[in-house]
Amino acid sequence: MQISKKANSYPFLFIVIISISVFLFSQLIFVGSLQSQTKNSIIKQESLQHEVTVTLKLIQVYVTDKKGSPVTDLNKSDFVLHDNGKLKKITDFEKHILSLPGKKAEETKPAITPEVPSRMNRKFFLIFDLAFNNEAGFMNSKKIALRFIDTQLHPTDEVGILSYSATKGLALHEYLTSDLQKVRQVIEEFGTKKTIGRAQDAEGRYWQELAKTVGTNGERGKGAGPEFSRWMLQARSFDRKVYENQASNFCSVFMDVAKTLRYIPGYKHLILFSGGVANFAFSGSLPTQYENLSKELRASNSPVYAVNSVGTSSHLKSRDMRGKYSLSKLANRSGGKYFDNIVNFEKIMEDIQNATCSYYVLGYYIDEKWDGKYHEVKVKVKRKGCKVYRQGGYFNPKPFTKYTETEKMLHLIDLALSKKPHFQDPLHFPLIALPYSVKEKSHLVILTKIPTERIKEVLGRKVEIVTLFFDKQNNIVELKRDEVSAFKLARDNVYFYSTSILSPGEYDCRVVIRNLDTGKGATASSSVIAPESPDSGIILYPPLLLIPEKNAFYLKGSATGKKEKQRKKISLLDIYAFPFTQYSPLVEELNQGTSKLLTAVRCSTFKIEQPEILLSGHFVHLSSGKKILFSLSVLNQSREENTEIFLAEIPVGELKLGKYSLHLVAEEVNTKSESHVSITFFVK
Repeated sequence: MQISKKANSYPFLFIVIISISVFLFSQLIFVGSLQSQTKNSIIKQESLQHEVTVTLKLIQVYVTDKKGSPVTDLNKSDFVLHDNGKLKKITDFEKHILSLPGKKAEETKPAITPEVPSRMNRKFFLIFDLAFNNEAGFMNSKKIALRFIDTQLHPTDEVGILSYSATKGLALHEYLTSDLQKVRQVIEEFGTKKTIGRAQDAEGRYWQELAKTVGTNGERGKGAGPEFSRWMLQARSFDRKVYENQASNFCSVFMDVAKTLRYIPGYKHLILFSGGVANFAFSGSLPTQYENLSKELRASNSPVYAVNSVGTSSHLKSRDMRGKYSLSKLANRSGGKYFDNIVNFEKIMEDIQNATCSYYVLGYYIDEKWDGKYHEVKVKVKRKGCKVYRQGGYFNPKPFTKYTETEKMLHLIDLALSKKPHFQDPLHFPLIALPYSVKEKSHLVILTKIPTERIKEVLGRKVEIVTLFFDKQNNIVELKRDEVSAFKLARDNVYFYSTSILSPGEYDCRVVIRNLDTGKGATASSSVIAPESPDSGIILYPPLLLIPEKNAFYLKGSATGKKEKQRKKISLLDIYAFPFTQYSPLVEELNQGTSKLLTAVRCSTFKIEQPEILLSGHFVHLSSGKKILFSLSVLNQSREENTEIFLAEIPVGELKLGKYSLHLVAEEVNTKSESHVSITFFVK
């Protein structure tokens, strides 16, 4: 499956999404690093995963009256819930009432924790079938999808985009995101060479990085432009067996998707734009495949709203060539709805909105086991005349070693691209990002101190560290992957850093650490502005603060691209010359009572002969606004081309608890040019 550029452009992550494709899936097997565990280690990991934990389970429930209109005035006491036949006490309750078309939008505030409502927001996957469709049908699909985004979605809704083609299989162009403008952009660019989303881009980049580790070329189809089969007009001349095999492949691919969707909480509404599989193909094992697929979609709480993109198919005189049966079967058996006439797109959108706009979330506590077993959930409403539509149930989590390759990829995409991942609650750690030079490109460094004690459940026999850079439009501009053994992380003061060369601009940076045996992950994020190079004058870059600390161990992230490989391998000490045996970077809080900080700071000059730079600075206590002056002592100064590199000492012994900003000023004596920079830190 292919992944879009936005969600996230890390090679490993991108693979997860693209691997949904039947054809690509067999070629993008993640065998090298994810299936290399020994039998003993697998047994040990599974025993740990099977520990019982008490967790809050959330169930989405839709309630209508006899006329099919949403019932929106129920309370927690109106519901009765059974889990595997056992009556459960509903401890948490929230009500979501979104606007119907033409009505004022409103949504109640969540009654649970801040994280929970985001997971119970509406989720849609827009699926564009390019194999069983024609060009007119595809254009109709784009038109309705864009209209749906513009008129029916709310800012809290999450949307993902997938496509399926005969040659490329399944491609995930955009993972679940509330960035509706980005979703719209991806759909608008379907049919062009630009058709690529964050997830698709991430997959491609991830496989490229993985190939460096496991020695496989990770080949896959390039580009994502739709290739119309035009089977509607040519099917009779096709080999019947080839067509039936393609229909079978379609079912197999979406069976993998359905099983993967189990682990995303709540309802996932799948809006499928397709012409459907022709009636003549429904023989042999295909009816059973469709039946099993429908059941799996229902079990994973993923109803299909199937839109026949070729309309009533009036131009197909033979009923054997029409695809209504396959679409209606998939929609009705999965708990969704079939729409036959695409001309009535306003009515289609209204029906989907009515079916999904108002719902309740019921929360109750369970003893959760890591055995992957299914729980049947039944919900009743005490008020007469109400009809309840609820999740049929849910699956317990299962050990990571039992994940399919598709599940492992989506798991990683979820970690890398989601602000609040659905598969797990990852641990978090700090990250700093600093620009350090400007020429035709900007040089950036990201740095973190791996908190080995805090994230010890993530650190195992082998972990991967995935580094991603997103531009201002939230597109992935760079993705790197490194595998690290437990031996390198079995230290107290481990620092990981990675350098990149990017165009000037604003970037969001993200680092994902994932245990390749258990799947447990930790994430860190930061932002950075890479400045433009001025015609003349000076630029002072944000400083690297250093604290007294011995015995630090540094892990350098891998380089990317041929040009980067040909360059001299730049280390952190090349960028910021500091006494690394006595001092280490300040990544988290500064301990109160520390007497002094060192600051390594770089200042570039442009069109200034024999520049002379003076540094000065002060602190600001952010809660009070108090300005605190200090005397900055330059310990060392060196020059690298047009850049002055300073190592200076700053007294901090008098700083009290709280949040501070450090302001530095560089002045060029001859031209009186100045440059200012500031960073924040905490004293604890």
